[in-house]
Amino acid sequence: MPAPKFPQYKTVPTASLIPYARNARTHSPAQVDKIAASIREFGFLNPIITDGQSGIVAGHGRVMAAQKLGLDTLPTIDAAHLSEAQRRAYVLADNRMALDAGWDNDLLKIELQDLEAAGFDLTLTGFELGEIEAIDMLAEAANLPGEGDNPSTMSLADKFGIAPFSVLNAREGWWQSRKEAWTALGIESEVGRDGELAYATSSQSPTVYKAKNAYEDSIGRKVNMDEFILNNPNVSVQSGTSIFDPVLCELAYSWFSPQGGTILDPFAGGSVRGVVASRLGRQYIGVELRDEQVAANRV
Repeated sequence: MPAPKFPQYKTVPTASLIPYARNARTHSPAQVDKIAASIREFGFLNPIITDGQSGIVAGHGRVMAAQKLGLDTLPTIDAAHLSEAQRRAYVLADNRMALDAGWDNDLLKIELQDLEAAGFDLTLTGFELGEIEAIDMLAEAANLPGEGDNPSTMSLADKFGIAPFSVLNAREGWWQSRKEAWTALGIESEVGRDGELAYATSSQSPTVYKAKNAYEDSIGRKVNMDEFILNNPNVSVQSGTSIFDPVLCELAYSWFSPQGGTILDPFAGGSVRGVVASRLGRQYIGVELRDEQVAANRV
């Protein structure tokens, strides 16, 4: 096996760097802002990888952040030793392999607590405030009973998150707070689930119909539900897409599957059940017909 290459660093003008036209990785304005804040705080510690000329192989987000900060020059590594096929593959590999890393929530919680105690701005770590709150929750969720625990000395809440019930009240404050923490992790169950998959827009609660009737009386004519919603944005209506409650999902996994077990979901739908499974240390196998929902679950 040949020894790996160790290309040399060099500094080039920022304006000379050319993005790869077929780069499949996207960078939102919010992410670029985070990268810029990191560079401002820590310096430019991760050089741009180029193709032997001026093309960017890895570091598109960092270049965008550098442009935002007005940096005239950037450190680069010249990857001219790679073939064209290798460079194109590395563009994908550099982004994809990072997604396979995970977090030890207990250690992460300790690190964030220590940084906070030192007065450090935790948002510079890249975590949102809602995510930091969710980390506390997930560190607790990770401490579910293991094989060495004695069930006879544990409460039902200790063993199952809350005691198993046939009727649950999702309106309780603790439930809503936990749901917000799960959502803060970036769960977007509605992605790939447009087109009123669950029910029509006109399927609303009696309260909404009462408000609609009052609106029609005030304008002197009947309107369809779409027009009513458009002209009454403050009325709380439900969308035509059902979203699986992440807290209910968490409880179902905690109650009915062992740690390290496998979840088989024949109707995967949105990403809630896959994300929760991953965070709770379960393997997840989902089956889904819609390409958009398959893509959302893979992310």
